[in-house]
Amino acid sequence: MHEQWLTLVESLVQGDHQAVHEATSALVESDASDRTHHLLRTLQTKWEALRAQATDRQLLYDTVTELSKLDDPEDVLRFICEQVRRTFSCEVSYISIFDDVSGISYTRTSVGDAEVQFSAVQFSHGMGVGGKVMATGRPYATADYWRDKNIQHDPSVDEVVRREGFVTIAAAPMIVDGDILGVLFVASRSLRIFTQKELAILGALSMHAGPAFARALSKEKLSRAHDHLAEVTDTLQEERARAKYISEIHRELSVLVLDGAGVEEISQRLGTILSAMVKVVDSESDCSDESAVFIPIGAGGQQIASLMVCRDEPLHPWEHELCERGALVLAWSRVRDEAQAASHEQVRGELLEDVMLRRALRSFPERVKRVGAGCLAEGAIALVILPLMVQQRNPYRLKVMRNIRSHHGLMLDRGDRVIVLLPSWTSDETLDTIATEFFQEGGRGYAGKAGPGSSFLHYSHLIEEATVYATAARSLNINGRIVDNRSFGLIGLHLGSGEKDPHRIIESEIGGIIRYDSEHRTDLVRTLKAYFDSDMHIKRTAEELIIHPKTVTQRLQRVDSIIGEGWSRMPRALQVGSAIYLYEISQTLAESSRAVGKTTNP
Repeated sequence: MHEQWLTLVESLVQGDHQAVHEATSALVESDASDRTHHLLRTLQTKWEALRAQATDRQLLYDTVTELSKLDDPEDVLRFICEQVRRTFSCEVSYISIFDDVSGISYTRTSVGDAEVQFSAVQFSHGMGVGGKVMATGRPYATADYWRDKNIQHDPSVDEVVRREGFVTIAAAPMIVDGDILGVLFVASRSLRIFTQKELAILGALSMHAGPAFARALSKEKLSRAHDHLAEVTDTLQEERARAKYISEIHRELSVLVLDGAGVEEISQRLGTILSAMVKVVDSESDCSDESAVFIPIGAGGQQIASLMVCRDEPLHPWEHELCERGALVLAWSRVRDEAQAASHEQVRGELLEDVMLRRALRSFPERVKRVGAGCLAEGAIALVILPLMVQQRNPYRLKVMRNIRSHHGLMLDRGDRVIVLLPSWTSDETLDTIATEFFQEGGRGYAGKAGPGSSFLHYSHLIEEATVYATAARSLNINGRIVDNRSFGLIGLHLGSGEKDPHRIIESEIGGIIRYDSEHRTDLVRTLKAYFDSDMHIKRTAEELIIHPKTVTQRLQRVDSIIGEGWSRMPRALQVGSAIYLYEISQTLAESSRAVGKTTNP
């Protein structure tokens, strides 16, 4: 019997359950006393209890060990659900996570039957088994979910439980730093009573699951933050490299400007860098390519041109920034060129002003030769332009100045009028082009030309005559084209025949009417002009003047009494009509001359 007891002790030490059972049976057969039986049963019961505790500890140890290896939050939750489902041999296990913002717990992970719909389950604080666990912070089990009066039922949860046929549900809180992170569930379709020991095991598993899940979440967030930081770092490095590259190109283009490079050279260099066609245009309408990109070139708060970039592939944002830097350099270059051109044009304008004032005329041939306009000493045409919108015009547009300079001409800008002197062989097409360019800058305007003249000693007379024609065009509202003496017929002959002839015609034909208007404060001259403008029709004249036709008739009768009857019949009507228009032009020209401090009478 001594050997049998030694065998039993050895089996207990080794933890061999089968050997313990055989050794116990052998002792019972050899010693049938009640005391022996009682001793052996007690020994076996305690040994099995110790063995169960060891199994539970091993389960927790294995769980903790495996959880420590998992970094993904979903892997942590799924492992816990699988571990619980195996431990309690139930149909399903799932975990609900509490949302601090909404105050609702939602099912995040479930393991079990394929048709389980617990992924859609949500419950509020205090509702259902999960809500009760959230409220108490302790594990809870219900053997019969439908008859448990300690549970506040939620219709949405009840619907899922009923559809799946669950009867028994147990749950335990997942606590981290005193806060409930979520609830670990286990459910069965058959009636089952969870013992305190089983609830303790479920609680222990949930207590380990909570910190593991929180650690995985933190690590995941840290990993995402690290990845985002690495991405931002890479982006910043790329942006820094691109910014450095753009600055180097900007510096290179700026050096080109300092070295005297023009717009075309800078555009070509920028096109080489971008592998594109780059060109400076005055307007986007100058290009028909739909893929072209336009970057404004501005100076002084105004757009002076556009940088056109044409390429099959679209520009990257950093390339667009590079084009903007290029536009800044081009603006600098354009301003520099315009400043130089303005300085040169000022010298040429002073030369033209000397011609107008008849100063230093003996040195005129030598001076125009020095500025590249020597042909003006042999003959010239005068062109005077009166812009319609003075404030909107840039007096030093490179395109206009270069055009005049290319035709060996001089230009003087006085703000409200532009005076141009061109060689006598300049074509009408060239004159129209120059005038049109001015009109495009400041809206429409009025232009008059005179000449050609062969002697530079009399160029001032040409300029005065062209001024008369331009002023006459403004008086008669003939805008957008160049006029000369041929544009006014008989009136033009009088305008260009000298200073005394127009006055003589005005005095002989309507001098008495002018004096009568002045003495009696009447409006006979304006009535006559409206009468001629209306083809000598009394009714239309009355409509033009907004007076009664009888008033028109009375005024015309007064004219008969002043200059005699028959003035409305040819050829006398031609003389009176010419005098009326000459008088209006002379008045407009006198007002214009006073505005610039110079009196010029036709």
